[in-house]
Amino acid sequence: MIGEEAIIIPLDKPLKAREELYVLNETAARVWRLIDGNRSIVDIAKKISSEYDITFKEALIQLRSLLRDLRRMEFIDFQKGEIGKNNIHRGYIKLNYKQKRRRYEQEKEMG
Repeated sequence: MIGEEAIIIPLDKPLKAREELYVLNETAARVWRLIDGNRSIVDIAKKISSEYDITFKEALIQLRSLLRDLRRMEFIDFQKGEIGKNNIHRGYIKLNYKQKRRRYEQEKEMG
C-alpha cells in the first residue's frame, strides 16, 4: 500500500512480466482489501456504495468491471456460493493463492 493506493506485483509470472506493476486507485485498493473469500460481490458492492456514497447499482457495475480485470490478470478467482450457484452476484471472491500469500507477508511486515 502506498497512501490509499495499492500496487500488485505478479510474482508467479516470468521475470520479464514481473516488470509490470499494477496500480490500484483508492477505491480499487479498498476492494482488494475486502476480497477475503468470505464476502460475495453483493457484500462488497454494498460496502463500497455506503463508504463512497454512490448507489448500489453503480457500485455493482464498477465492481464487476474491476473484478473482470483482476480475474483476467489471474489475481482473483470466483467461488460459487451454495445459494444461486449460477448467479455470479452470489459467488464469493478469493485471491489467487500466490497473491494471497504475498499479501499476508506484506501485512505481517507492516505489523
